[in-house]
Amino acid sequence: VNPRPVETNAPVVPVNPRPVETNAPVVPVNPRPVETNAPVVPVNPRSVETNATAGPINQAENKPPPTIPNYLAMIRSHDASLDFYVIDIGSDRGLKKGQKLAVFRDGKNIGEIEVTRVNPTVSIAVSTLPKVSSPFKIGDKVR
Repeated sequence: VNPRPVETNAPVVPVNPRPVETNAPVVPVNPRPVETNAPVVPVNPRSVETNATAGPINQAENKPPPTIPNYLAMIRSHDASLDFYVIDIGSDRGLKKGQKLAVFRDGKNIGEIEVTRVNPTVSIAVSTLPKVSSPFKIGDKVR
């Protein structure tokens, strides 16, 4: 017997439309970092408060020129194996690849980082100090 499909306008009804109840625990997923060339996009972008004031609008780009507040950003993470830092500022606030920023802790200048990759809201930077040490910590301020 070779059954033929039957055309119908009848709605499709699931076999078990009720939700399933279970006592199984919810296990959180802890993703591992993956090396990629895709841009870094924060999952939960936050607004940054600053005491900076915008200057006159640059007519060529139709954007105000970047300003430097007391502290521009903060170190958010450090990859010790590759020795780079993630800072919470990007091209949307005027940061550019190759730019050097001073790093501060407790109001004291403790070194310098150089921006190597820029995304709209976060960037990657490396220390300009000898590779012997990684003196910067998560939470250090940069400007």
